[in-house]
Amino acid sequence: MKKMAIDYKLLGERIKMQRLSKGTTQEHFAEHMNVSVGYISQMERGITKISLERLSAISEYLDCDMVLLLEGVSSDNDRYLSKDFDALYGQLSSAEKKMLTLLSAYCLFLLLHVILSDMKSVIKYGCQKE
Repeated sequence: MKKMAIDYKLLGERIKMQRLSKGTTQEHFAEHMNVSVGYISQMERGITKISLERLSAISEYLDCDMVLLLEGVSSDNDRYLSKDFDALYGQLSSAEKKMLTLLSAYCLFLLLHVILSDMKSVIKYGCQKE
């Protein structure tokens, strides 16, 4: 299993960007987090490591996803994890890529079959309220 390395400088920059977009000062942020302004400053400069518990509290206060702070992309974003998928796809052989393409097409076919079957049922029997 690949170990995730955290870039605390980048994490701190993202926290600072979210704090500024929220329009709060380091002083208000520190007061809410029950830490010193110096700690906030060190955190935003990537000098201090942040625990997951504290990161969770920070993301809650800043009203943003922890993934946004860690990865720079919100999990609500359509392109979330696309970089990871692209990297994995790039490692596949041409035969594996072909198999994946065929499997994807088959899954899409099955999904459309289910949707069309449900539509036929609605058309045939109408919408019935329970």
